Amino acid sequence: MNLKKQITFIGILVLATFVLPLQARNYQDDLGLSKPSFPINIKVRAQLDYIEIFGGEGSVIEILGGRKFNLASLKQKIVFMNFWALWCRPCLAEMAQLQGLYDKLKSNKNIEFMFISDDDPQKVEQFRKTKNLTLPFYTIKELPVSSIPTTFIFAPGGKVVFAYASAMAWDCQESVDFLKKLENPKNYS
Repeated sequence: MNLKKQITFIGILVLATFVLPLQARNYQDDLGLSKPSFPINIKVRAQLDYIEIFGGEGSVIEILGGRKFNLASLKQKIVFMNFWALWCRPCLAEMAQLQGLYDKLKSNKNIEFMFISDDDPQKVEQFRKTKNLTLPFYTIKELPVSSIPTTFIFAPGGKVVFAYASAMAWDCQESVDFLKKLENPKNYS
């Protein structure tokens, strides 16, 4: 083996032995979640609203436990809507972050949190109990998004002001501030 090939081989061996395992361990330790980057000037990002996402004015979804919920009742609230599934590892990775954000704002009557899955309601309830979650879970027959986790934030009136399709570190002051900022209609257009 010539010297150039030996150096290349040693470099690959060092990389595979020391660097890659270290990077993999760091990813597992912090889950690789980043904080959301909210816009400074809030604008309606799309004319799409949550009623349209679910198929029209009479849209009803099922709250975990079998009760029905009419989405039209949310029109004057800020809505944090997260689509997820039990088989989705990034969804599960962000659950503790979502619980932290929810705990900070659950007493705010102007904000409605919805965590929506198309999984079997009994399995979702079992997951909730196992993980000691108090998030308001909802189930539907089919998710209306093509990628999960996907989170939408709607201003009062139901229009999208923020959308993100990936796991996120939601339990941060930036998220709290953004959601509270939506309480005043002067803060968005």
